[in-house]
Amino acid sequence: MRCTQTNRSGFTLVEVLVISPIIILFIGAFIALLVNLTGESLVVREKNAIIHDTQSTLDSIQSDISQSTSFLSNTPTLTSPQGSNDSTAAFTDVTSGQNDALIMQLPATNAAPTNAARTLIYVGTPGSCDSKNALQTYTVVYFVGDDTETPASGDVALFKRIILPTTSSCATIWQRGSCRATVMTAGNIATCMAADERLIGGASAITLEVKYYNYVSGVSTAGRDNSATTATDASAAITVSEQVAGETVSHTASVRATSLNTQVTQ
Repeated sequence: MRCTQTNRSGFTLVEVLVISPIIILFIGAFIALLVNLTGESLVVREKNAIIHDTQSTLDSIQSDISQSTSFLSNTPTLTSPQGSNDSTAAFTDVTSGQNDALIMQLPATNAAPTNAARTLIYVGTPGSCDSKNALQTYTVVYFVGDDTETPASGDVALFKRIILPTTSSCATIWQRGSCRATVMTAGNIATCMAADERLIGGASAITLEVKYYNYVSGVSTAGRDNSATTATDASAAITVSEQVAGETVSHTASVRATSLNTQVTQ
């Protein structure tokens, strides 16, 4: 039997040295493409989340403005930690160098707004509701504050707080006073019955700008500060910015609504 020897040869050292950098470049380019696609995906997803949260917040603001009985320039001194910066300090609608706050009063009810059987509550002796008495109202405050619910320091959030009246009501108010979740304790449960609604959170920056409008003889006049108590309309403009995958993602939107319970001068 005759054996046939087959010559088998691999890559030479020179060939390996030539091919290796090409392979490394190809792998690097592929990884860079994956990173870029992942970053773009994160940016698009976060952009959509910001748009959704902002629109949802504006819907809530529009609904509350429509049901409000009045706008306020400021709240009275509050029970801690319901005040500004979780203290007793009053909220003010416009403060130089700070975000605005939207402050308004809404009629208190004995059941949820979605309950068709709900009724209005009036000021008076418990158990004796008389519509001749003044309507009982509670205060709603939209404000921007530190977001302590995220691990990143410096994050901010837009909150909705409910402040119940201190005057006696003819029935139990369904709405519940709220505070930020991080300051709720057993000692303040009478005031902080619920956590503030965290409408937009985890943002690097949020701007809230509030304006008031007053219709006089059919003419709309815009103003701020002292015009809150005589306003018939209010608007809120929100700008949200977040850092995602090394990029700044931002969105701005606004809403304007008329208080259906405010007397309009024709």
